[in-house]
Amino acid sequence: MKQIKYLLLAVLGIIFFATCQNNEKLNPESVFQDVSTPPNELDKWIKENFTVPYNIRVNYKFVDNEISTAINVDPARIECAKILLYYINHVWIGSFNEVAGPDFIKENTPRLLQLIGSSEYKHDGTETLGIAEGGVKITLTNVNLTDPKAERDQLYWARLNKYCFHVIFHEFAHILHQTK
Repeated sequence: MKQIKYLLLAVLGIIFFATCQNNEKLNPESVFQDVSTPPNELDKWIKENFTVPYNIRVNYKFVDNEISTAINVDPARIECAKILLYYINHVWIGSFNEVAGPDFIKENTPRLLQLIGSSEYKHDGTETLGIAEGGVKITLTNVNLTDPKAERDQLYWARLNKYCFHVIFHEFAHILHQTK
């Protein structure tokens, strides 16, 4: 058994030193293709209304690093994200700007607003409507419930209030409590 260990170590040492002797130059060009897309109309609007004035980054596109891999969720549809962000800007940020001023929002809002299209259901069947993570990020689920054609439906507004506005104010309250 000891001979096998020594033989294995000798082979690994030879391989290691043989690869270190290679003076081959690496190609300076990346092998990865740049798949970034140019900013669309919504990206520009987000930059004007969230990023520049309040330093809030909005992820409405599916960013898998920002979401738990243990839960299956759908990405937000762009038309739903667009309408919901307009409402969030008006109802959440606009109301705090009116009451406490823009400096309050700049100092206390999270730096990332993550939008998820569907609900997050845990293995025990409970539904997560939103998450506030360390005062830095708010994740909103159920973004795809936003319907561009249902603006006059009272049931729609009640559902939007429950799944969006209540959640964002609730998660923002967590952030305010954490910073206090």
